[in-house]
Amino acid sequence: MLPIFNPRKVMAKGFYPRIKDLMPVLMKDFYDRLFSDIMIGFFFAPFDKQELIDKQIGFMTVMFGGPNSYKGLSLRKVHLPLNIFEGQFNRRHQILKETLEDHKVDSDIREDWLRLDLSLKDKILKSESCHD
Repeated sequence: MLPIFNPRKVMAKGFYPRIKDLMPVLMKDFYDRLFSDIMIGFFFAPFDKQELIDKQIGFMTVMFGGPNSYKGLSLRKVHLPLNIFEGQFNRRHQILKETLEDHKVDSDIREDWLRLDLSLKDKILKSESCHD
């Protein structure tokens, strides 16, 4: 059994200086892929792509130990109305993995990023038991 993943440990590693210059290009490519994906692109179509990119950069900056510039709502509040199911979450995760690999993100950052992404699944997925 894998140990419980703690996002604070990723923050403490201070990956931000190593990833900050690549982040805008990486997030633009990632969201281009998400918006054009036949399986999950419809989730993103109603939203402004650049706004999503900017929010994701802000969120990941904090997660990687950079300055707190995230100005979005909680993950749960943003994603709950979208009724995202596990297969759709997994598709997005696969696109993230491919994007990180295609941009040759260092393996230690890539692995922690993907583990962080998976650790947030419960905050993203449709849940009948969550009412916050």
